[in-house]
Amino acid sequence: MRIAKILGGLIAVLLVIVAGLAVFIATLDANEYRGEIAEQAKLATGRDLTIAGPLSFGISLTPSLVVEDVTLSNAEGFSDQPMLKLKRLEVAVRLLPLISGEIDVRRVVLVDPDILLETDADGHGNWVFQAAGQAGDTGTQSSGDSGA
Repeated sequence: MRIAKILGGLIAVLLVIVAGLAVFIATLDANEYRGEIAEQAKLATGRDLTIAGPLSFGISLTPSLVVEDVTLSNAEGFSDQPMLKLKRLEVAVRLLPLISGEIDVRRVVLVDPDILLETDADGHGNWVFQAAGQAGDTGTQSSGDSGA
């Protein structure tokens, strides 16, 4: 009888936690993270990310982030056209790794992508990303360079 009360108490606590988490997620406005997402993209790529449309979270066993009307600027020294324009971006991740702080991407969907790939006079591609503040070497080698 005592074990049943303990199990019942544990189940009740678990249900309260799940309900609280559901309320938190339901009231969470993904658009509040627009600036932080753009800032992290700039730090990782050295490029400006513009999110003109709404952001939303899809809550399930594979949570997702849906972003609409996304533009990624081109690298310095290339054309003024954006390197990437998307009508919609959907990224789904696995739930359990998120609990430990890891991001395991399960699916990426690009809707109506417009991708501009260019090379400069030195043969460097605009698809080579550098973190903000990095200068100099792009990490590429010409095809005739042995690397030695």
